Amino acid sequence: MLLKIFLSPDNLLEYEFLHQSNSKVDNRLFTDQIIINYSKEIFDSTAKMTFQKIENDVSGIYIQEKEISLFSAKYSKSRIYYTIWEEAIYVSYDLRLLLPYSNRKLTSKAAFSIIKFGELPESVNLIHDIYSVPSSSYVTLDNDNFYQILANKVIESSYYSIYNFIEYNYSGGDINKTKQALGDSLKYFINCNPNFFVSGGIDSTLLIQLYYELTGNEIKMAILLILKKHPMNIVM
Repeated sequence: MLLKIFLSPDNLLEYEFLHQSNSKVDNRLFTDQIIINYSKEIFDSTAKMTFQKIENDVSGIYIQEKEISLFSAKYSKSRIYYTIWEEAIYVSYDLRLLLPYSNRKLTSKAAFSIIKFGELPESVNLIHDIYSVPSSSYVTLDNDNFYQILANKVIESSYYSIYNFIEYNYSGGDINKTKQALGDSLKYFINCNPNFFVSGGIDSTLLIQLYYELTGNEIKMAILLILKKHPMNIVM
């Protein structure tokens, strides 16, 4: 899906699909997995629950009569990408579809990050002028902010909102309740005689200790040793 967003001669927000043949329908929700049609009344009531569920895993575009919202997933790596080119914003789930509307300049920091770590930080763009909506965030485009976004050549962080923001009270949490919840989860696996992968960090170490407290069973250990001089040799 490739969407072009622009202002009409009457300064009204318009859109056009360039890579997907769909009739123009207001109040339509497009994601990288599904397409749902909602009237505004339905979306404002029963559909909100569905919307909150799917936004956990997918990115998408919600088109209404006078505004267009772009959102990225909360938990998965699904992102909405965009670039600004010749007085229009081009939007897609697939970064490759935006290349014709880009200067195609690779960001060296991003390339180095992928080569060394296999990952790309949220704040770094692979292509210099192709951006993504951050995880767990959405932005709403309308007639009022569109000109300023075009002038900035990027959607500034102040335009984004975080949905379902969790307020943390910094009380330290309930240790006993947390331990009970972890114990209940472990009890499910006890009869399966599970194996544990231990990184040496605090999380996996505490998990092993809790398992021992629940069962009293000693845990057999296998150590993988990767030799520095011969990185392909693994001793077990």
